[in-house]
Amino acid sequence: MTMTQVADLAKPVRVINVTKILPLFAPTTETALVPAQVQTGRIRLIHPAASAPAQLVRSRPPLKTRLEKLQPKTWTLPRATGTVSPINGTSNIQTAGSESLKLPYGMPRMVNVATLKLMLKADPQELVLKRVGERWEPCEDSHRVDLEDDKVEFRIGAVQVFS
Repeated sequence: MTMTQVADLAKPVRVINVTKILPLFAPTTETALVPAQVQTGRIRLIHPAASAPAQLVRSRPPLKTRLEKLQPKTWTLPRATGTVSPINGTSNIQTAGSESLKLPYGMPRMVNVATLKLMLKADPQELVLKRVGERWEPCEDSHRVDLEDDKVEFRIGAVQVFS
């Protein structure tokens, strides 16, 4: 029969050689820092002239302006129906009303077509058309639209494209 003996678990003792770390604590007078003498004194305000008292001066004079009410900008985009054939360069587009969009303050000048569709609450299947010369071209969702450029004409709607 085999017996198992339990050994006493003793925590190992760490031995530190003091002679190796003792030089780290030795004072050295050659490189020791000596505190500087502390001088106490009063700080006083020196006037530029004895007769002129010191004053606080504003950095710039106050502006005489008042806030004005900002007029919201409205962007109108006509709705369109019909067909477009970019290969033949023909189009049969009819105007069917318009969409108005109040632009929020701080709106960037350039937006892409996908953002414009979301702002107009248009269906994802609807196309945005851009007039190029005498014909209409469909715009990709990544196409950038300048909201302040009135020279470029856009339309939105359910348009059939023949390719």
